[in-house]
Amino acid sequence: MVLFEISEPGIVIFVIAIVLGLASSLVMKFTMGKDAKEARGKQKSLSADLKAALKANDVKKAKELQSELMKSSLSSMKFSLKPMLITFIPFILVFWWMSSTYGGIGDVNFEMSVSNQDVAFFNCPLYTDSNQHYNCSSFYFNGTLKGGQTVDFSIVVIPNQSADRTKIEINGLAKDTNGKDYILSAETVTVSKREPEKNPYYQEENLLVAITPKFLSNQATGAHTTYNFKLANHLAGKVITLFGIELSWFWWYLLIAIPFSFIIGRLLKLY
Repeated sequence: MVLFEISEPGIVIFVIAIVLGLASSLVMKFTMGKDAKEARGKQKSLSADLKAALKANDVKKAKELQSELMKSSLSSMKFSLKPMLITFIPFILVFWWMSSTYGGIGDVNFEMSVSNQDVAFFNCPLYTDSNQHYNCSSFYFNGTLKGGQTVDFSIVVIPNQSADRTKIEINGLAKDTNGKDYILSAETVTVSKREPEKNPYYQEENLLVAITPKFLSNQATGAHTTYNFKLANHLAGKVITLFGIELSWFWWYLLIAIPFSFIIGRLLKLY
């Protein structure tokens, strides 16, 4: 199990979270004037008094303080509007960019074909998921596979009776949203006049996007033999792995931004 692994997008998002957290804290510090600081100081004092009243079991005083604290909280909220108005549009633009850049990081567009179209053709998959969309013909198979998704497909082979072996290759290419290529290849061999051979192609384990045998058919139907495969996309949109847990850009951003904003707010005495 991989305990820690960070990708280049993970590093970029880390930097963005730090920069945005620092920027928002600085904007808040320099736009909240004396009145805002006094309101927050009063709120802090009321909270301490309320805690003391509750501890002393003074119900009447606690109710009065609770009412004052609510009014003070509403007053403090209006002082937060100005920094929010300043940071709202820049933050929305940055989040839109991160979503469009890293939101579909796990998706791949793939296309595959068979090498010998005279004796082999695709047995197109059924649509079991409304989010899966493919174009499939006898000799060409393409579509989009989202992060973490798989699709089962098969090749039907009609042995060449004039040859001892009929070799069929599946050749293809997948490309993710960052433009990285993943070679898709496999082969099946059918032996004429005997039982179908076991698929000789074994893909290495843990490849990000790969074709692997789902199960190997050892039954021929008449003159046909069917070989079953699984196309798997293991990208899953992750940008970092922490203690074996894979995180997308959004959760990784929150994991950095929330504690950092709290710490910087304390250092700048915003809270």
